[in-house]
Amino acid sequence: MSQAASLFELNNMVRESLEATFSESYWVCAEISQISVAANRHCYLELVERSPRQGLIAQARAHIWRENYTLIANEFRRVTGGNLEAGMKILVEVEICFHEQYGYSLNIMDIDPSFSLGDMARRRQETIARLQDEGVFELNKQLTMPRPLSRLAIISAETAAGYGDFMQQLSQSGYHFHLQLFPCAMQGRQAAADIVEALEQIAQDDQWEAVVIIRGGGSVVDLSAFDDYELASNVAQFPLPVLTGIGHERDESVVDLVAHSRLKTPTAVAAYLIALRQSEYDTVEGLADALRQKALQIVQQHNARLQQLLLRYNVAHLRFLQLQRSRLRELEYALSQQALRIVGTENLRVETAWARMQKAAVQALADEKNKITDLQHRLTVNDPRQMLRRGYSITTSDGHIVRDVKDLVPGAKIRTQMAVGIIDSTVERVEPNPEFDPLSETNLPN
Repeated sequence: MSQAASLFELNNMVRESLEATFSESYWVCAEISQISVAANRHCYLELVERSPRQGLIAQARAHIWRENYTLIANEFRRVTGGNLEAGMKILVEVEICFHEQYGYSLNIMDIDPSFSLGDMARRRQETIARLQDEGVFELNKQLTMPRPLSRLAIISAETAAGYGDFMQQLSQSGYHFHLQLFPCAMQGRQAAADIVEALEQIAQDDQWEAVVIIRGGGSVVDLSAFDDYELASNVAQFPLPVLTGIGHERDESVVDLVAHSRLKTPTAVAAYLIALRQSEYDTVEGLADALRQKALQIVQQHNARLQQLLLRYNVAHLRFLQLQRSRLRELEYALSQQALRIVGTENLRVETAWARMQKAAVQALADEKNKITDLQHRLTVNDPRQMLRRGYSITTSDGHIVRDVKDLVPGAKIRTQMAVGIIDSTVERVEPNPEFDPLSETNLPN
């Protein structure tokens, strides 16, 4: 076995081989996966290459030493208007490095900013073509804007100057708008996903009438999030009209193209909403004026008609009064004649009834007198004193009148009252009369 090499010696041989083989610099196209700037101003990157079918197919660490980073970053910012960011495709001039301790990496010597601009433009066109092929590019534009438009969901960065100008302009307009901010990051890799999430939240609440997406001016790189396919597709197919005010007048993103209404700036969106509200008020005022004019015309027409009817009514009223007065006089005469007839008939009936009543009263008095006389006679005849004078007597026992011999027993004390006196006796024998019939009139006293 040959003598084993140390890891350092092996790595050193690899470094020497790479330096001998790759002695020149190379221009490489890659995507920035990660980027950070250390406190010492060295810039460290993670470069990747992706395949539509296989995904990640290559990866390498890279760095820009601080003596080059400031120059490269400033030039990139001057050309593109933005900073190097993760997710961006770049064309870089690199040297291949291999360090015994840190391994393989790429030393970036220069970056071509125009490549990144071209790549963003290419992806923008691909996004537009894809949306058109899917048939969704014009969907949001076909929605009808609600009238009046007052309940708006706002998507913006909460601290953005454009959002502040937008709110101030609306508050000073004198019109009332119901607004709610859905704060999002408006640039960087997370911006598109944040805005899509905000749109999903807005779609779940049926109180909103439209969505406003606003952002102040920025570079092409800063506004690249608004060319994102997923974001543009969501805006194009959103169920509410979307109004945009992104960047400056010269800026036009894919989101602007698919939105219902594209305004130049955030303040232009506010001006549009104010003008729309003023137009609604003007329309209402115009309708109100037309309504007043029509109402006045109708009132005048009805007044003229009313005057005609009033004249006809006065004539008809006089005729009617005359007719009714004539009929009233006829009815009055007929009523008086009928009353005289009724009074005569009733007087005759009263007189006849009075005569009958007098005769009946005399007869009734005579009958009552006869009844009284008969009762007096009967009372006189049945007076106990008269009965006693006629030879009858009254027998009592213990203060009770004896009506039946069965009520007495031998030895009982009885008192017999006669017209000439009273006899007290003692019963020795009780003998009922077998021939006595209480119902026979012969046994009744006279």
